[in-house]
Amino acid sequence: MLLPVRDADRLLSAFPSAVSAMLAAVGVPPAAIDQERSQMSPIRFGPTRNRSVLGSMNEFGFLARMHFITKRADRLDVIARELAEVPLILPFKGDSSRDVTRRLFAID
Repeated sequence: MLLPVRDADRLLSAFPSAVSAMLAAVGVPPAAIDQERSQMSPIRFGPTRNRSVLGSMNEFGFLARMHFITKRADRLDVIARELAEVPLILPFKGDSSRDVTRRLFAID
């Protein structure tokens, strides 16, 4: 998911809303979204201990920047849904984040 920089000062409130919207976009049922949202508190930010996750995050950042350069008119939610289809490297064996999310929520 992507958030506008103008929401950075209210990240603690904007983050759960953005996660909920993205989960809905990939087909997670509303009851599961509500449960996930209730378990998101308190939110903590810190460094990852997984270099594969860090590599994937850096790649998503690069892909998002390229998207902004080539398709400036697209909204952030459109870009985020496209990025959700990008294959992930280890440990996800090429599955997209959309597929991993759907599997974790036992969808399909």
